[in-house]
Amino acid sequence: MRLIISVFFSLFVALTFSQTGKGDDVVMTVGDKKIKSSEFEEYYKKNKNIGDVNRIVEDFKIYQLKLIEAETKEIDKSSKFKREMNSFRQDVVSPYLSKDIVDEQFIVREYDRSKEMFDISHILVTIPIDRKKGVRYSILPKDTVASYQKAMQLYDLCVSENYFDLPDTIKGGCMPTEMVEVEVLTMPMNLEDMVYSMKVGEISKPVRTKYGYHIVRINKRYENKLMRDKLLGDVKERIILKLKHSGSSYLLSKPALLHLKKENSFSPDEPSYRRLRDAATSLYPIGKEFQAMFEKNSSVLFSAGGNAYTIADFIGFVKGKNQYHSIVSTELLDEILRMFEYKTLSSIEDRLTETRHPEIVGLLDECRRDLLLLGITEKEILTKAASDTAGIRNFFEQNRGKYLWSEPRFKGFVVHCQTVGARERIQGEISDMDIDSAMGYLKDKYITTKETPEVKIGKKGVFSEGKDEYIDEIIFKTGKKGVPYLEFPRYFVVGNMIDAPEEYTDVFSFVLDDYQKEIEQKWIESLKTKYSVRVDEKALKRVMKRQKDKSFQSSIQRS
Repeated sequence: MRLIISVFFSLFVALTFSQTGKGDDVVMTVGDKKIKSSEFEEYYKKNKNIGDVNRIVEDFKIYQLKLIEAETKEIDKSSKFKREMNSFRQDVVSPYLSKDIVDEQFIVREYDRSKEMFDISHILVTIPIDRKKGVRYSILPKDTVASYQKAMQLYDLCVSENYFDLPDTIKGGCMPTEMVEVEVLTMPMNLEDMVYSMKVGEISKPVRTKYGYHIVRINKRYENKLMRDKLLGDVKERIILKLKHSGSSYLLSKPALLHLKKENSFSPDEPSYRRLRDAATSLYPIGKEFQAMFEKNSSVLFSAGGNAYTIADFIGFVKGKNQYHSIVSTELLDEILRMFEYKTLSSIEDRLTETRHPEIVGLLDECRRDLLLLGITEKEILTKAASDTAGIRNFFEQNRGKYLWSEPRFKGFVVHCQTVGARERIQGEISDMDIDSAMGYLKDKYITTKETPEVKIGKKGVFSEGKDEYIDEIIFKTGKKGVPYLEFPRYFVVGNMIDAPEEYTDVFSFVLDDYQKEIEQKWIESLKTKYSVRVDEKALKRVMKRQKDKSFQSSIQRS
């Protein structure tokens, strides 16, 4: 029976909507801005607990008046608005982006490796660096040949004559060996791969990293006791962090790059890539000659997201790169190409997020409206009220009766001293002064002019019982002593009891709040004069009917 009623009512509502018109018609016009019924309906759903429909409609008018004034005053062009809007958008968009896609298998492999450590003997053959090409640390493929040949000679000696164990004096001035302890993520990844693939006693052929050519002998493999009882979940974030700060971070983000390429229909132009790589065999990519050769080249490097990106675009990206240490030119080019692809594709993904995920558009639009309201409220109410000292004072004088207390309060502050003698002396010095004069005197004599202050002064204010432990002890006689400061264990109070606020500062937060409300009301009246408001009563009734029908239908479905 319940299902029959539900289906019947759904058909009835559908028919009613077709007759009355469920389109997103204009329900209100504020100035020249037309407000659709969908916007009012959303506002109504959020505020229907108020109950009074007329109150909701009136609040919606004021809401729209403030919004149109914020847009007129171009609040959305302020740097603060843009900064906060961008921050919110990043938070909303972030879950939809590929930046957090990491190679889980790679992380698991590093975790497994972390349970083992090595003692190794190590020889490093450095690669001479040419500093005469206008680029620091410039290395071309041909510059590695001599170092590689030397490394191979040493490798042969290591294998045939046990070179690792020869005394340094016999090694003929060659690079001495090092005994080191190594573990995962403490060396370049290709060197780590080699070490973790070797057996005890095995000697590696030369492996090149940015430091030069390495020859390694495994002396010992043993358990890393610090990692023995660690679960992957305990160390995963630390592994990711170390990878991100290592030279192997691209391995971690490789799945993200592949995903971005697929999502954005990445299509490389192989001849253009080949042209760059050919040039990198004789020129350093971050050098002026390489950049001059290609900076006006309009050949397409790759296409993605419906756009083409040229070699010249890539060179513009290269020009922003810093000097690199000891990376061979061809390898450096590949690294910067990966960075350019990732940055470009990430930018495309970010730009198209709203198009691909329309569900976030509403969130961003709501945030924009909220920030507009905050901005115009700060401009027209908060800032004006806070800076209008004379206005706040006059408002207080006209409304004194509103801020009376049921019990007297203490007005003053606490002074903390180092010794009993200091306390008695200072009390005598200010005994005839009013509160403000006493505070100014103490600051000038004992704090401002002293490298090491002789007293500590509490904040001046109006205190009821329970608001300050020292005032409770001395003035309100609660029987509970305040906890003395270690440096200033002696204390006394300056001030007196008052039956009612003497000035607006005694009840500042309450006066300011009420004064802001008065300014806001006057501002709203001025907006009503400035902008005409027209309400389409028929469209409004259709919205209300839809809401009532939905409520009725929901109650039937729940029964």
